[in-house]
Amino acid sequence: MQQLGFTRLGNPQGYPLAIIHGWGCDSSFLRPLAEMFPERDVYLIDLPGYGKSAHLAPIASDFIASTYLLINTIPYAADVISWSFGTLYALHAISAINNSSLNLESYAHSINNDPLLSQIEIQQSQAPHSNDPQPSLLDCRLCSNPKSPYVRSLITICGSPRFPSDPNWAGMSAIKILKCNTVLTPHRVGLVLRLFYRMMASSSTAKEEAYIQEVTSQPNQIPYEVLQAGIKIVTYLDERPTLQNLRVPSLHLFGAHDPLVPCSIASFFNQAPLHSSYVFPYSAHNPYLSEPERFKQVVSKFFEQVATMDYSLLKQR
Repeated sequence: MQQLGFTRLGNPQGYPLAIIHGWGCDSSFLRPLAEMFPERDVYLIDLPGYGKSAHLAPIASDFIASTYLLINTIPYAADVISWSFGTLYALHAISAINNSSLNLESYAHSINNDPLLSQIEIQQSQAPHSNDPQPSLLDCRLCSNPKSPYVRSLITICGSPRFPSDPNWAGMSAIKILKCNTVLTPHRVGLVLRLFYRMMASSSTAKEEAYIQEVTSQPNQIPYEVLQAGIKIVTYLDERPTLQNLRVPSLHLFGAHDPLVPCSIASFFNQAPLHSSYVFPYSAHNPYLSEPERFKQVVSKFFEQVATMDYSLLKQR
């Protein structure tokens, strides 16, 4: 079964928690978030082309195939936390795996015919260190059980179902996003990433800024093609209908000073009884770094509510 690479932290006997990173940095950037919950069985998941999924760079531009691998990687009945760009993948994956009307056989068959995934599967099966038989891509972990859903809950951090702004959506400047499609070139990768990190650290605490500078000062290992694929996905993808129909308890977190994802869209996420939002008053794009105590308190309270939730709410339409 094809999966994304991940780092496992915390307590292996704890309740599973899957964390998905954003654009421009791999899952190691979210390690402080993972360490907030040492009692949980934490999976820090790398998207294609990043970190432990570097070998999957050829499919970074294939959103559906990437989402399929994410589905195969999220542990059963886990709570999921997505940060920034990773929210697009989380929304699509959870919508698929908690959808009882999804034709699993048809979905898996379409992915099984993906030439890039097939090529990667062949390469892995022929690797000298690979002694175990490689199952078919049809061996998918998709399932649906209303009493014990595949994904128990979702928390998005400074994420959005639609990043560019439009007349009905107060997102990021669409002009700036379109400029990124031309400004990012193989020779400007370092420059663009530095600008991105600088924006991400705006209105941050000294401790947060020091952490971002330390982590992002490492030599860049993310290929240009992977970064460009991410910008294309951000530019054109719209998961707002997915969010509106998502039947999973969800908490959507924002920073009041975030220059990348305006907190003004928080009201869009208040859809009782399953969806609610919270704005951190002193944070930008990384509230888990700038307001860690408040962040852990808000998230822990949400997890307590989820643990006692009546899942018959998931059957409502």
